[in-house]
Amino acid sequence: MNGPASPPYVSLSELLERLGPLLMRAHNVGGDLPSVDPRVRAAVVWDPSETVPPTKGGVLLLTGASLMPGSASSAIREAAASGYAAVVMKSRDLAEDAIDVSSAGEVQILAAPNDASWNSLHELINDAVSTTPETAPAALTGIAPGDLFSLANAIAAVAGTAITIENVNREVVAYSNIADQGTDDSRRDAILGRAVPDLPWYLARYRAVAMATQPIFFGQENGALDRVAMPVRVGSRLVGSLWAFDEGGTRSDDIARVLADAAPVTSLHLLHADGAYNLQRHRRGELLTAALGSGPLDPGVAQTLAKHMPMVLIGLAHSGETGTDIDLGRAADIVALNAEAIRRTASCTVMGNRVFVLIPDAEQLTDERILSFLNSCQRAVAGAAGIHLRGAYSGLLNAVSDLKGAQTDIETAFRFQTGKASDGSLSVAKDRHRVLLQELSEGTVAVPGRLLESVQTMLDYDADNGTEYAGTLLAYLNAFGDNRRAAEEMMVHENSQRYRMRQLSKKFGIEMDNPEQRLIVWLQLHLQGRKGR
Repeated sequence: MNGPASPPYVSLSELLERLGPLLMRAHNVGGDLPSVDPRVRAAVVWDPSETVPPTKGGVLLLTGASLMPGSASSAIREAAASGYAAVVMKSRDLAEDAIDVSSAGEVQILAAPNDASWNSLHELINDAVSTTPETAPAALTGIAPGDLFSLANAIAAVAGTAITIENVNREVVAYSNIADQGTDDSRRDAILGRAVPDLPWYLARYRAVAMATQPIFFGQENGALDRVAMPVRVGSRLVGSLWAFDEGGTRSDDIARVLADAAPVTSLHLLHADGAYNLQRHRRGELLTAALGSGPLDPGVAQTLAKHMPMVLIGLAHSGETGTDIDLGRAADIVALNAEAIRRTASCTVMGNRVFVLIPDAEQLTDERILSFLNSCQRAVAGAAGIHLRGAYSGLLNAVSDLKGAQTDIETAFRFQTGKASDGSLSVAKDRHRVLLQELSEGTVAVPGRLLESVQTMLDYDADNGTEYAGTLLAYLNAFGDNRRAAEEMMVHENSQRYRMRQLSKKFGIEMDNPEQRLIVWLQLHLQGRKGR
């Protein structure tokens, strides 16, 4: 009779290789690794108020080291006595006394980035331990952790057909590009869009893959060639899928076998790439927080952001009172995922009761796309977290110094929206008259530097061309829309006055049928001191 199966394990050196130096590195004692490469079986979270739980082959996460100075030394001594393979500390918490204890106790110190989430590290270590690719072809070993494109090419070379690697969100994260291996429009469109379309027949296939444990075959459908797909799992958790063309005959079984053998290796690369990406996402969020925070803008932050101009700043706020205290963590996760569908390097951060998103390299970003993004976020957050959000967004920002002004405008837009009947979104560029109206109601003067774009364009046009469109419009507004009186003020024929009014509406986009915009235009022209001839 066979005894119970032993728990999975990896060596400490294998763990570090799977996670990669971006996520974890050995803090060597005296420059040497332990003489014996210990087995790692599980990650264990340490609570500084309790003793270290005995776990042979464990990796102890010292989450409380920064809260209780000096506690790490005793925790490491306990870990050594209990058979732990290693302890993990944030880089900032590493101290000389901890290193000495580690050396004496033969417990390896592992250094993690300061901004890495403890929950993510715990999950990554346990996933790396539980995933052991025992049957992977030799060609799939030795690939750098997280290098999914090299992995896709390696699998394609072994399988003899084109390969696509997708994550659990049906996003194309890598694909092979070996010459002479064919493709079809379906694969090409997915690669170009970096995601599989939300079409019923696609979704039916993904449901089938999610339920499978072995390669699954799909026939030709809607112009797509035959496919074979393999779910990629860590334990029972689906983390992605492998897709290849099914070439029929005996080749079908060969390709399916390669995908099955490659799935465990792929899971490790997906875990590493996902962990590294989450870390990068966190860093981008911290960068945005620093850019929007109080105080002068850090030159390093400004320099990093300046590489990706122009940008668009988007804000979302709870639809209730602005001071309502709610947890926006779940909402921020949903918003971040939607933002990354627009730009993979989008930044997202929570500041108080606000979620801010910064979209880089936004020169091709349209208002329609932004509004679609906001609508998707509002629906998803309301459904998943029961939180109703309102949105506002800036125009294109061409300088890092414009960020805080855009943030101020978005905050003003939120105050304008407070108490309105429905969730909605405002463009602080197109709806600037509403932003300024809110500022006026709060006692802020509409200064020249905050002129409506249409007003500024009109003033510039008059200055450059010797025209008097601004005077014509001010006379018209002073006369409460009476063109005869305005013509007398301007000392022109009434027909000339009417013609000028038609022209300025076309040239400068001023909406004369919008009472809020008329008010702001009149106030700004009046404050500019514009008068009829």
